[in-house]
Amino acid sequence: MKNDKVLITLGCSHTEGVGLNYHDIWTSQFIKLIPGGVNMNFGTGGRSNDFITRCLLTFYNIIK
Repeated sequence: MKNDKVLITLGCSHTEGVGLNYHDIWTSQFIKLIPGGVNMNFGTGGRSNDFITRCLLTFYNIIK
């Protein structure tokens, strides 16, 4: 994955894609515009920005 362009998205239920098929989520649509792109969707519905940021920091070493 080192040569790929990685899109990491953080956000609410809109980013997570609650109630949608995976290919209909905005992050899935956006990544199609980036050749060789990889979508890492960290959307978390019903959570605060603080929680989302803490999750990113917790998984940072795994993501990189």
